[in-house]
Amino acid sequence: MNNKFGDNLKKLRTENQITQSELAKALGVSPSTVGMYETGEREPNFETEEKIADYFNVSLDYLRGKTDKQTPDDVKKAVNRILNGEMYNLNQRNQALLMTYYQALLDTQKDDPTDIEGKLGDL
Repeated sequence: MNNKFGDNLKKLRTENQITQSELAKALGVSPSTVGMYETGEREPNFETEEKIADYFNVSLDYLRGKTDKQTPDDVKKAVNRILNGEMYNLNQRNQALLMTYYQALLDTQKDDPTDIEGKLGDL
């Protein structure tokens, strides 16, 4: 049985050093439910999938294994949430990435506004 969703969920959770209990609390489900999502014994409903994607700041397509890119489905929505002070809802790794991107954008704007790909390509 193919369990891309569960594999990706477990990967994100462990990479971000989050326990099943911590994720369960954020999602409003039990830790055993998170475990069943990861093993493929149970599938989350669409609303819970969205909560998971938002929690880890990844796209639903990434969670479902349809793409290897972890970018959000709606970048503009994510940027607006960040600008409205929700940056601190991101985990530390994603906060650091955000600040790195932000600094690269500022540097690019000063140097050469047309060379954004060169500045962000290595991130």
